[in-house]
Amino acid sequence: TLADSEAGFQFLISNLQNPYGGAARGNATIRLLHPNGSTLYQEHVPLPLFIPGPLTPDRVMFALSKGGAAIQSDVEVTLKTWGVIPADGRIIISMPYGFILRAGSTVALRQLNFGEYNAIYVGTVSEVGNNITLLMAGSMGNSLSPLEPHRPDSDLAFSFSLTRIRTPYSGMSGTFQVRTLSSSGILIDLGEEIAGVEVEKGSLRDVSVTSSDDGARKEAMMTFTFGTSGTVPADGKIVIEMPFGYFLAAPVLLAYNG
Repeated sequence: TLADSEAGFQFLISNLQNPYGGAARGNATIRLLHPNGSTLYQEHVPLPLFIPGPLTPDRVMFALSKGGAAIQSDVEVTLKTWGVIPADGRIIISMPYGFILRAGSTVALRQLNFGEYNAIYVGTVSEVGNNITLLMAGSMGNSLSPLEPHRPDSDLAFSFSLTRIRTPYSGMSGTFQVRTLSSSGILIDLGEEIAGVEVEKGSLRDVSVTSSDDGARKEAMMTFTFGTSGTVPADGKIVIEMPFGYFLAAPVLLAYNG
């Protein structure tokens, strides 16, 4: 009616899924048609630019199954996504400096809350970039449904373990990065500064010290025996501090094993 056309129209359409974050901005086309189907009026309206869903530290968490330094450990990941990951989509996790990845060693185990028809697997491991690319099982050609995020008011989160990753030296690690993407690499969710993990100091084991002569103030050779929990790098050091009373007159390393 004339009154309606002067007041304008407003439509609320539900159950639409937004495009990927950063996708090219497009236009919606609105057309008014005659009863016979011919166009009475047509207008192109710009749509908003969509951004990747923010994976903040409260939505992504990392932990170590073994907290020691320079040891082989599993990295446990808990993830709450915003956007839907397509059945052939992917998750890319960038590890902080100091973590060491080996292609062929890491798999994704203990997957929880992915639903009955979804799963992920390790597609590629970049030792240089320190990235792990996890692919949705649909990438193998299976007809699976997309990975829907859990409801905002739900306590559920996706969780899984990345196995056999060497930890860095002790202290607080750097930050992680997590991205969810389509199969063609278009961004869905992004977390750039995810809190690191605390790496504990390792402990020596089976430590013993023997002396070639136990006479007071005599010159002697001492043998130190111990095992390490972490790997000592090729350019690393072993420091031995002697208590007060010992006199170190140009000590010489005579032999070593290990």
